Amino acid sequence: MNTQEIREVFNKRLKRLTNQSFFARVKDVDEQLRVCTVTVGTLIYEEVLLYSTTKEDLKGFVFIPKIGSQVVVGRLQGTDNLFVSQYSEVKKALLTMSDKHSIEMVGTTTTITNDKSTIIVKANEMEIKVGEAVIKGTDKGLTLVKGSFGLLKTLNELCDAISKLTVSTAVGASSPPINMADFVKIKTELKNYMEN
Repeated sequence: MNTQEIREVFNKRLKRLTNQSFFARVKDVDEQLRVCTVTVGTLIYEEVLLYSTTKEDLKGFVFIPKIGSQVVVGRLQGTDNLFVSQYSEVKKALLTMSDKHSIEMVGTTTTITNDKSTIIVKANEMEIKVGEAVIKGTDKGLTLVKGSFGLLKTLNELCDAISKLTVSTAVGASSPPINMADFVKIKTELKNYMEN
């Protein structure tokens, strides 16, 4: 670069800094520090704030812009500190209330987390976890499990046990239940709305 080119780049940068806001393209994002790098033509601006401060483990609400998207960047009056004020595309939205309570939205998935439970909502599925207990709903049906135990499995085993039920009588063991077909029907119907 010759002296004239350096002067032109410097003047462009100085002119951009004196403007209140300008359009830029997102080059890189540091989600932990909540800052990004943006470009305006050949000019590069680093550590552009996505949040009011740059620290890890921050609380509050922040948008994480998609790399390559266009943003509007503003300057804090009287400083060289830049911040993103508007977004054309958002990769992720985060709301952190404490170390153990947060909401994250990425694409079509929303995850709500606290210290003991998690709720995950997707376009075609919802799952609630509390410890080892899980309730899940999809277009195929419901799942209710805790550890290695599932409600569908338990109900199927119950129907099987009732189907084989015999009792002692004065003349010997009884025959299987006369309504055995009802239990077979129940097992079949359970599969219509339960996965596990």
